Amino acid sequence: MVAPYVRVDWRAAEMKSGRDWAYVANVLRVTVGLRARVHANVLLKAEYVVNRELEGFEFPDDVFTSSLVVSY
Repeated sequence: MVAPYVRVDWRAAEMKSGRDWAYVANVLRVTVGLRARVHANVLLKAEYVVNRELEGFEFPDDVFTSSLVVSY
């Protein structure tokens, strides 16, 4: 069984620690993935996450990941 999926989310965050550091994010993320059950206890997953900064600088922060999940 193979199942494709898509997720869209938006993150707006601001974190500060006095004068030490600050973190501000306004990011739109789109995740496209594929999940395949190859056995009753084995799953394969692959997904690609596109990150788009909505303000400020654009960073090369897209991510591809894959995983093998075994349950018993």
